[in-house]
Amino acid sequence: MTRELSRLLDAQAILCHSSRLLIDPNRRPRTLTSVPAEVDGTVIPGNRDLPPEEVRRRIRAYWLPYHRTIARAIAAFRRRGRIPAIVAVHSFTPKLNGGEPRPWHVGVLWRGDDRLSRPALAALEARGDLVVGDNRPYSGLFHLGYTVEFHAQRARLPHVVFELRQDLIADADGARRFAQVLAEVLEGPLADPDLYTLFGGGDWMLAPVGLHEETGEGRKALSWHRILQHLNWV
Repeated sequence: MTRELSRLLDAQAILCHSSRLLIDPNRRPRTLTSVPAEVDGTVIPGNRDLPPEEVRRRIRAYWLPYHRTIARAIAAFRRRGRIPAIVAVHSFTPKLNGGEPRPWHVGVLWRGDDRLSRPALAALEARGDLVVGDNRPYSGLFHLGYTVEFHAQRARLPHVVFELRQDLIADADGARRFAQVLAEVLEGPLADPDLYTLFGGGDWMLAPVGLHEETGEGRKALSWHRILQHLNWV
């Protein structure tokens, strides 16, 4: 679905090619949820009692390449003096183990910067054929995911997070349909030149950027060069 959305928008797509059970690229490394021993009541034997060296190996082999690629793509925009918009696409299960069915077809997660999420929500709801979740089935007010929080929010880049119900995009027809839906709702906002500014204003070349978890997150701003340098040697 993301590949088709990328084609429709003529936008770069960065995909994670490893299972989130191996190591979750959308969580901070070395946290309990980054290499979960249990998910929705199901035990993951390969993640139990992992030695620290195996966690480090997974970070280097799977987690870091994904985040390096995103950071380098954003840095390329920065070098050209251009501000990109970040669109994150995720999926959610139709129901949790033992839980109630989730009625939403698509959810839009956001917190603070709603320049993309607000018009996307309005366009989705205006269709009339979808059950749309505003910060559902998860609340972006609590957690937008590490990727968007690190690469977009801290750098004050325009962004939005979509959650799509897995049974609706399980086959090629469903994936194509929802890629078209998202492309249509994003077309207007992405065409607005006023979108491509930092949230709150300012010069991107002088603005603080997101920090990497290993550096002491939130203590100081690093240049993109320093971030990329760090991602290369961790």
